[in-house]
Amino acid sequence: MSDELHYTFKCPKCGCPTFEEILINVTQSTTFQRVNCDAEITEPDYQNTSTEGGEINRYQCQSCGFVLQNEHGDTINDTQALRQWLEKNGQKTADESPG
Repeated sequence: MSDELHYTFKCPKCGCPTFEEILINVTQSTTFQRVNCDAEITEPDYQNTSTEGGEINRYQCQSCGFVLQNEHGDTINDTQALRQWLEKNGQKTADESPG
């Protein structure tokens, strides 16, 4: 059996349990077959979205925009630094999986 760790997030500023990864230099394409128009708005009826490439710019709270930073005040912009932040600030739970 191998143990897999899971971390939950709680924003230190507002308490929100959800954070988001912000990417830069991303190519996104969206397909649509119909465009909805009224007197003021023209809006495609989006069906599927595909995202390619990009690099992590930061992780932030989805609600208030609090940007995760390390102990030196640097913005966290890679998964290794994210794990270190979660080890110090997140709630850890173990999930035992067969294997």
